Amino acid sequence: MSAELRAARCVVVPSLWYETFGLVVLEAAALGVPAIAPEDTAVRDLIVPGASGVAFERGNAQALAAALRAFSDDAAVERMSQGAYDAFWSNPPSMSAHVERLLATYRDVLAATARASAGAGVTMPVRAS
Repeated sequence: MSAELRAARCVVVPSLWYETFGLVVLEAAALGVPAIAPEDTAVRDLIVPGASGVAFERGNAQALAAALRAFSDDAAVERMSQGAYDAFWSNPPSMSAHVERLLATYRDVLAATARASAGAGVTMPVRAS
């Protein structure tokens, strides 16, 4: 499968659902293959529009067609291919990086909740661990 993916100009992920993660986009980027992904899915977070892929409005066939046309330009494909490859290998996914991002998200949510509660005069219960 990697030979076919490596030979592709791009990978298209035209999801109709709110995807939670885009492993295929990461696999493609590791090989220097840019992606086309819907704007409102988590897959979109794995690309930088114009630099490592193209985003389009999910469910809009004309928007998807326009995104595909962007890959008819050899120079744009080369630039986005290099961008996808560089973005992946500058910070390759790992379990420790994933856990750290997850913990940072939890810390941010807890801090925002505490600020909102403090502003409303609500105290947060503290549990001993």
